[in-house]
Amino acid sequence: MDLNTDFVPESTTTGRKLAQGEHNKAVRFDYIRNATSFVTWEFIWGLGLPFAMFGTVVPAYLNEMNASKTLIGIITPLYITTCPLQLVISHAFRNRTRKFWLAFSYMLCVFPWLLYNIIFLFFPNSVTHQFQLTLFCLCLVIFAGVCTGNATVYFSLVTDCTPLRKRGSIYGYRMSGLALGILLMAPAAHWVMKHWDEPGNFLVAFGIGNMFYIVSCMMLLRVREHRDPSILDNSRYGPKIDNLITGTMLIIQKMFRNPNYRVFLFFTVLFFVSLMMGSFVIVFAKETLELKGSEILVFTIIQMTSAAAFTILLGKLADRFGYRSVGIIAGLILTGGFIVVTVAAMLATIYVPIVYFGFFLYASTTTVASMVMMNLSIELLPKQNIATLIAAANLIIMPPVLITIPLCGLIIDVTGSYVIVFLLGATLAAVSTLGFLVLVREPRTRRMYVIKHIRRP
Repeated sequence: MDLNTDFVPESTTTGRKLAQGEHNKAVRFDYIRNATSFVTWEFIWGLGLPFAMFGTVVPAYLNEMNASKTLIGIITPLYITTCPLQLVISHAFRNRTRKFWLAFSYMLCVFPWLLYNIIFLFFPNSVTHQFQLTLFCLCLVIFAGVCTGNATVYFSLVTDCTPLRKRGSIYGYRMSGLALGILLMAPAAHWVMKHWDEPGNFLVAFGIGNMFYIVSCMMLLRVREHRDPSILDNSRYGPKIDNLITGTMLIIQKMFRNPNYRVFLFFTVLFFVSLMMGSFVIVFAKETLELKGSEILVFTIIQMTSAAAFTILLGKLADRFGYRSVGIIAGLILTGGFIVVTVAAMLATIYVPIVYFGFFLYASTTTVASMVMMNLSIELLPKQNIATLIAAANLIIMPPVLITIPLCGLIIDVTGSYVIVFLLGATLAAVSTLGFLVLVREPRTRRMYVIKHIRRP
């Protein structure tokens, strides 16, 4: 039986419309309070990021601890490899209060890391080096696993507490709060790293960052949580969605049976694969321009500011015209970024401004891509559990993205050139843009693909 074709009595339909109206009214009434809570949480978390950023400071500490490159290669992508946990956590909290789980689980996942920093700052030789390294990696697995697993639950909470026409704006405001926190604390983090000797400076920095992480979680408790009744109404299907595997398979089936979502997902995967190729722009710049650590900081600042600015700008555009149009614009910007860095890689003399400009274009689309993927998924497949829907989409996108990074690295190692990778990135971004322009449908216009079965005479 198709879950979308069940007979529903007229009186029941009227009751659901009334409940939906009350929900929308409550969401609008609490929007300012909830929006400030979300943005403040991101801002305080951002204050801690320069001290304990998973993608930059953690690998540097592992390198200082003489960890093998293999181990660093396993730890660094934990945010991606632990993505399947999103399905488990989103299923567990599909009909439960989310803000308490998010606040306390975020706090608890930080405590092992904080305890590690305190112990080994004051008792650096209390255990063997190998055992200390093992403990640190376990702390990171717990931290990354909970943060990744909670991502879709947090997004569903934000979505349910935000009016439809403001979801793009709140996404941009959140990213801006995060970026502002990073920028404000970057000088302090630099001072801490210079003031203490290694590896003690890392432990002090980690401890400060962990404290900001813990404090930030208090802001989630201020949220007045709402749930979309049209999603809760799916509980009438009972055992079918109460089981994790069956419930997930039902959503995945809906994703692939819906022609509009299939088209959207295909071109979204191309966009994300292209986006991952952009991570080699920094590697290219560091090698060809022989940049020092302080000069690499410029790329970090460019990425934070451009991503935040474009997310606000394109988020407001999405609120008015829909996320398909934003997908087209982001694809054009990403294509342009790859073309610029391709030209830079082909020149006999590398010009720094050209590389910075190309990276600026690439970096401005990094958070916009996630905004489009998540919000357009919700609009193309309404009345589905938001957290489970996004978790399933991430699970589908994850394999090609994980395969892309090592393959691109292999191409660069074999050819000794970045041109092929950048050209391939530009091509995939251009194809994705063309797909969004011609084939992807805007759900707000209701001009959608419909599959009809034609009876044979």
